[in-house]
Amino acid sequence: ACCQCGGGSTNTTEDQAASDDCALAIDGGGWILVRHNKGSGNWGSWNDNLTGIAESGVPADGSAAHDWTVPWNSTHKQFLFALADCSQWLITMPSEVNGMNYADEPRWILKSSDQDMPYQAKWHNRAENV
Repeated sequence: ACCQCGGGSTNTTEDQAASDDCALAIDGGGWILVRHNKGSGNWGSWNDNLTGIAESGVPADGSAAHDWTVPWNSTHKQFLFALADCSQWLITMPSEVNGMNYADEPRWILKSSDQDMPYQAKWHNRAENV
């Protein structure tokens, strides 16, 4: 699984999330799966830099063999990024992911599979992919 939104409403419906989605057990659940990549090492064909405007593929669950994404609105308060089996995951705020471009800059992670307390990691936010 790639991205799940929580802490607010989205443009997706809950039936798009698999009933056996392991993310339902992360940080109290309430996550809605809005984007998935097939695990090829790439981020998929979308180019919206996680703003939620891309729509691609057929929405499925976190085990789909194809990339897909559905649009979501910007009222969500958190992103959950997770592997499909939830063995590794992190929760962050959209403001830590979106916005100005940066390289190797510390960004806040609220919680992860490694740590229950907020901490920073160095990330990249490159110019729009085309």
